[in-house]
Amino acid sequence: DLDEGALHKIVINNPSVWSQKTHVDRPDLAIGILVDESGSMRGYKENQSRDVAIILTEALKDLKGVDLAVMGHTGILDSYIFDGLQDEAKHVPLGSSTDNYDQLVMREFYNNREYRNPYALVHTKGIYENLDGYAMEAASKRLRQLFPKAKSYVLIHISDGAPCPTSISHTRKSVEKCVHELGVQVFAIGVCNAYRPETGEKLYGPNRNIVI
Repeated sequence: DLDEGALHKIVINNPSVWSQKTHVDRPDLAIGILVDESGSMRGYKENQSRDVAIILTEALKDLKGVDLAVMGHTGILDSYIFDGLQDEAKHVPLGSSTDNYDQLVMREFYNNREYRNPYALVHTKGIYENLDGYAMEAASKRLRQLFPKAKSYVLIHISDGAPCPTSISHTRKSVEKCVHELGVQVFAIGVCNAYRPETGEKLYGPNRNIVI
C-alpha cells in the first residue's frame, strides 16, 4: 500500500524535513519603452503605437524585480509647439556631440522610480522629425542612469521603421552600440505593417523585431 504520509520524502529527499522553502531571486531587469513621435507617425500610426505602449506599460509596471521607463522621441521643435508639450511629459535634457544629436528631443512619460504617471501616455503623438538611432542611444543611457543597479537592460522601440534623415545603416549601428557598448538589448515593434521583415532585420538585426 502507498504510505501517503511519506510522500514528502520523495520530493524533498530528506526524511527528517517536512517542508522546505525555496528562495527565488528577483530578475533585476530594467525595461525601456521608446515611442517614435516623428511626423510620419501622425494619425492611425500614433494611435496604434500609443495602444501598444499603454498595453506594455500596464503589463510591466507592477512586476516585482522589473523597473520600467517609457519615453518618446522626436526632432527639434519651434517654440510654440514645444511650449504646448511641456505639461504632457517630463522633458529630458541631453548632452550633445553632433549636429544631429543637438536636434533630438526626448520626452519621458513614466518611470517607476521618480515619475509615476502612466496616464501621461495618452499624450504620445506624431510631432516632427525623428532620429531613431540617436534616440535609442539616448534612451539606453537614460535607462542605465535611472536604474544603475539592474542586472539586465532591455529597450523596446515602437515605430514605423522610417528613420529620417538618418539612414537604415546608421540605425543599425546605433542598435549595435546599444547592445555591445551600453549593455542594452534592443528590440522593436513596427506598427501598422510599417515595414517588411527584411527591412526590420536591416534596422535592428535578426530576431529583434516584430511587425503588427
